[in-house]
Amino acid sequence: MATSASTPYSYDLSNEEDVKHYLKNIEIEYSFHCFSEKNPDGCYRLASFYDTIKIDKKKAMKLYQTNCDDNEHGDSCNKLAKHMMLKGKLGGGIKDGKTEDIFQYHHKACHYGNNESCYSSALMNMDPEYVGENKNLKKCLEYFNKACDRNDGRSCSKLGEIYRKGSHVQRDMIKALEYHKKGCDLEMPQSCVNLSYMYRKGDGIPKNDDLAEKYRDIVKKLAEKDKASTMKMSQ
Repeated sequence: MATSASTPYSYDLSNEEDVKHYLKNIEIEYSFHCFSEKNPDGCYRLASFYDTIKIDKKKAMKLYQTNCDDNEHGDSCNKLAKHMMLKGKLGGGIKDGKTEDIFQYHHKACHYGNNESCYSSALMNMDPEYVGENKNLKKCLEYFNKACDRNDGRSCSKLGEIYRKGSHVQRDMIKALEYHKKGCDLEMPQSCVNLSYMYRKGDGIPKNDDLAEKYRDIVKKLAEKDKASTMKMSQ
């Protein structure tokens, strides 16, 4: 049976009563961090507890919203925005999931340091499902750049592709090279693949077989690393 310490190792998690006691103590602990200590990370943990363990989406979303609006907690803003997008499937909620609300909370999340929301905001500004005919390339690039500046590999890689292909912008191989180099440094395989191709073909930059091979080798190493990680997780 459980001891007084609230850690998983103090409980027999194959015992239903121990599991109930453990989860109750977790809820009490996170509630204390959130409401008594006014700790934003504690509020986020409590919201996540209701979201994924208790499966009380309405309570989770309210906590995410309060933690976002009052405490400027980026991850909470991000979770709220994602829940709004899935509201019809999840069935809980505060707002009606209007596009402007989703934009608002992704924008807040990005501003408060959540790179995933910067990436999502960038994509949404070019997605007819959210903006209709009013695509906003300037905002799209701003969001991608903000995340890339904070070392978000996906955003750097996306910017590299935009400038390499000339997607809605003038083709700029210097910028494409810059963003793809950063994306590859951040272990984005697609950026490394594109760098290898650009150097092998001389695509807008001087041809360089040595650099083409260098980035090809990096792609292989990243693939091996990903494979090893996947195998470790499956064990």
